[in-house]
Amino acid sequence: MILRRKKIVLAAAAVALAALVGATGSLALMVSTTPAATNELAFVKLNADLSEGGHWDSNPEDVTELDKSIPVPKAPKVTNTNSAEAFVRLIVAGGIGSGKLIVEEYNTDNWFESPANSGVWYYKKILKPDETTQPLFTEVYLASNYRGDGHDLDINVYMEAVQAHILGYIDSVTPEDILAAFTFYESGIAIP
Repeated sequence: MILRRKKIVLAAAAVALAALVGATGSLALMVSTTPAATNELAFVKLNADLSEGGHWDSNPEDVTELDKSIPVPKAPKVTNTNSAEAFVRLIVAGGIGSGKLIVEEYNTDNWFESPANSGVWYYKKILKPDETTQPLFTEVYLASNYRGDGHDLDINVYMEAVQAHILGYIDSVTPEDILAAFTFYESGIAIP
């Protein structure tokens, strides 16, 4: 009976040893014959230009006298001057939002504000290289109830852009996709 158990243990050990040798040989063969994969990463510096149209582009520091009944042309838009596709946003600050300057009509067909009444506007589309956004608005007015306080009113428009393809977007995006791209950019989280 002891001899029989010894034979079974020896047979099991022989089978295990044969399996181990076969697996090791297969692994060695796979390691030696599988070509290495090389991933080359190229980082793209994203460039874009903010323009405001006409008079403001050639004389950005010019002081314009405002009349409450006459609109002042101002049409902020962004041109993607890089080879990478981008999401863009404009941050409107200064006299607009203070109740002193009024934009009567924002271009909500092409832009959305988030959060509401924040002055942060996102372009709804991927901006391809050499493309220009539609203007966020086209003119501003002095608020009819503004009496003046002896100070100049500034209209500050800031532009930010992030690469669109980094999250795998191709053509169709939702506002949530665009907000997610900026959230990744702002948080410094590694892009999946």
